[in-house]
Amino acid sequence: NVNELDAKTTYQQRQVDFDLTAKQPQRSLGVGGEVLLHPDHQEVHLKQLALDTQGQKWQLAAGSQATINYAADAVRVERLTLVNGDQKIGADGTFGRPGDALKVTLSNVDLATVDAMLLRPPQLSGRLDASATLSGTKEAPDVDAQFEVTQGGFRQFKYDSFGGTATYAGPGVTVDAKLQQNPTTFMTAKGYLPKALFGGAQDEHTGGHETPAAKGDAIDFHIESTQIDLGIVQGFTTALANVRGTVQAKIDVTGSAYDPHPTGDVTIANAAFTVEPTGVAYTNFQGKLDLQPDKVHIDKISLVDNHSSQLSITGDLAMHERQLGGVSIALQADDFKVLDNKMDSAYATEQTEYQTSANAVASPKPSPYEALQMDLHLTVPNDFVVKADDLKAPGAPIGLGALLITLGGDLYVSKVPYDQIRITGAVNTVRGHYDFQGRRFDILRDGTVRFDGLDDLDPALDIRTQRVIQAVTANVNVRGTLKQPEIVLSSTPPLEQADILSLIVFNQPLNSVGEGQQISLIQRAQAMATGAVASQFAKSIGNALNLDEFEINMAPEQGGGPQLTVGQQVGENLYVKVEQGIGEIGQTNFILEYELTKWLRLRTNVLQGSSTQASLFQRQQGSGADLLFFFSY
Repeated sequence: NVNELDAKTTYQQRQVDFDLTAKQPQRSLGVGGEVLLHPDHQEVHLKQLALDTQGQKWQLAAGSQATINYAADAVRVERLTLVNGDQKIGADGTFGRPGDALKVTLSNVDLATVDAMLLRPPQLSGRLDASATLSGTKEAPDVDAQFEVTQGGFRQFKYDSFGGTATYAGPGVTVDAKLQQNPTTFMTAKGYLPKALFGGAQDEHTGGHETPAAKGDAIDFHIESTQIDLGIVQGFTTALANVRGTVQAKIDVTGSAYDPHPTGDVTIANAAFTVEPTGVAYTNFQGKLDLQPDKVHIDKISLVDNHSSQLSITGDLAMHERQLGGVSIALQADDFKVLDNKMDSAYATEQTEYQTSANAVASPKPSPYEALQMDLHLTVPNDFVVKADDLKAPGAPIGLGALLITLGGDLYVSKVPYDQIRITGAVNTVRGHYDFQGRRFDILRDGTVRFDGLDDLDPALDIRTQRVIQAVTANVNVRGTLKQPEIVLSSTPPLEQADILSLIVFNQPLNSVGEGQQISLIQRAQAMATGAVASQFAKSIGNALNLDEFEINMAPEQGGGPQLTVGQQVGENLYVKVEQGIGEIGQTNFILEYELTKWLRLRTNVLQGSSTQASLFQRQQGSGADLLFFFSY
C-alpha cells in the first residue's frame, strides 16, 4: 500500500507535465516528465525517475532523457538507462510488429537488490550480467536471452557461477544452462520443453500412450551432474540444517507435455542432516532412485538416527500422463527416533506397506490415501513434554487452566485400505504441573491419555493433580476428552465442591469468606463449569449460601448465552429471583412474585442491560407486570 502520494500536473496544448512521488515506510518512487498526446499515439518523455529502497537507489543516468512511445500495435523505448553506482539496466528498441526488436540489458547488477526491492530478508547474492531481445508480435512473441551470475548464492547455498541461454519461440522454450558450484562440481540442464508442460490444457491431448508427440509438444530435456553438494537443499527450506553429503543425477526426459517419460537415476551418498522442527539428526542417508519411463523405482533409501537405528524405504511408484498410478512402497523401522529436542523424544517401530493396482478394471482406481496400509508402533520414552496454555470446554466463557505435562507410553498407528488412520494405545503421565484458578497443582504419576482407535480422534483424559491447602489435600482432576474436557474436584478429608473451590481460590472454606469473595466464587464456578459439573457446583454453592434456588445454566431454554439464577423466599408470600446473563448476553432480570390469594399472584420484573446478540428464535422480554391465575378441574 502507498502511504503517501504527491502529484503535480499541468495540461497545455496536448501536453501533460507531471511530477509524481509515491512513498512507503521503506521505499519511495519519484517520476517526472511530460506526456505528448498525438492522434495516433502517446509519447512519454521521462526527465527524472528514481526508486529508493533500503539504501538502494536506482535513477535515470545523468544527462539522459528516456522516451516511451506507445500506440495500438507497438511500443518503442529510447535511451532508457537506470543506474545504481556501477550497476546498469537499459532498454532500447521497439516491440509489437513483425521485424521489430526490443533489447534489454543488465550489467553488473547486484542480486541483493531484488531482496531490497521486495522488502524481504536477504536470500540472493551474486552479480548478474544478462541481455534479452524481445521480438515477434504481441500474439506470438519471441525471446532470446543470455545470462550469467558470478559468485552467487541462494540462502545458505553458494556457487561460483550460473549461466546459460534461453530461447522462447512458438510452443516452447530451449534451455542450455550450467551451475558451477566449484571448479570440479557442476550441474547442467539442456534441451527443449513445450509451453504446455507449464499449464497447457490437458483435454487437448487425444493420443494414446504410444502415440508420438506432435511437433512442438515433444520433450527433449537432459539433466546431468557430478556429485554436487547436497547442501543446495538448504537454499529452498529452513526446516533442514547441517546438510552434507552428495547427490548425483543423470536424467533424460522424453515424451510429451501430457505424458512425460523420465529415465535415468538420482543417487544420494554419505548424507546427513538435522530436522529443525523435531531436533533429530540423521546420518548415513543414502540410496538411489531409478527413473523408468512409467515408474520410479526406489532402490532402498535408508538413513540412521542419532541412536544408530535405521529406517529403510523400498518400492515403486507408477507414473502415467502426469498422474500417480500403481504404488507399492514398504517402510521398515525399529526404534527409529522421530522427535528429539530439549524436552521431547519419540521413537517409531514400523512395518508399513502401501500398494495399489495400476490395472484395476472392476472398480475405480483408489487414491493413494485409500490404498494405504500401515502398521506403526510409536514409543514415547517418558520424556515427551506437552504444553497447553488454555484448556477450554465448548461454550465455557473462561478456560479450565494451563498445564505442562511429561508423558510416556506406546501408541499404535494403523490403517487398512479404504479406512481412515486409527490410533490406539495410551500414554501415561510422568510428572508436571497444572495451573488452576491461579494455583499450581502437581500432576500425579500414572494418569492417562487414551486413544481408542475411533473415527473421531478425541482421546480420553484422566489426569490427576494434587495440592495441599490448609491441611486439606485438594485434587483437581481433568476428565472427559480432549475436545470436551471436564473438571472434577475432590479432597481429603471430603468437602463440598464449593468449599474445595473456596480453599483453592481463597485458602479458606466458603463460610469463612466475605460477601464479595462469595460473589467472586460464584462467578468463577459458573464461568468454568458445563453440563453435570455446573449442576454439582450449583447444588453445592446453593447449599453453602442457604439459597432456595441457585442454578448455573450454560444453554437456557429461551435461548441466549450462559445464565446464573439466584432465588430466595422472603417471608410467607414474597419470592425474589435474579437472572444474570453471562458474557455477551449481559442482561439482569430482577423478579418479584407476591401471593395475593391461593389462586392469584402478582409478578413483576425489571430488566436492565441489553443483549449484544439478538437471536431469531429468542423471546424478547422487557420490564412489566403480570397477574397469574391458578385453577384446577
